[in-house]
Amino acid sequence: MRHTTGASTPSEPLNSHEERNLVMPHEPSDSCLPIQPTADRRCPSCRAVKPPDDFPARADAPAGCCTACRRRSATVARRHRQRTLRQLARRAEAGYRALLDELQGGGGDAA
Repeated sequence: MRHTTGASTPSEPLNSHEERNLVMPHEPSDSCLPIQPTADRRCPSCRAVKPPDDFPARADAPAGCCTACRRRSATVARRHRQRTLRQLARRAEAGYRALLDELQGGGGDAA
């Protein structure tokens, strides 16, 4: 049985001439459509589909969440930080008052 040089069956490898013909010809640059801006994005936090203007770009990367979710997250963080600082100030004030009472009650040597 004799084998042919062309790839008559899928099991036979292609020769170098046939491989060169498989390369796509170069397309001129005007043949492709211009890239359109992305339409809408889904916010991973609120799951709402919003326009790209609601996702402001940061200096290092585009924002992950929409403006409303970022604002809401900042408000929650600010309230938590303020509550923690108030509690800390109350504890510090109570400790200061106790120390002051102790120093004032101990006699005139403390001043």
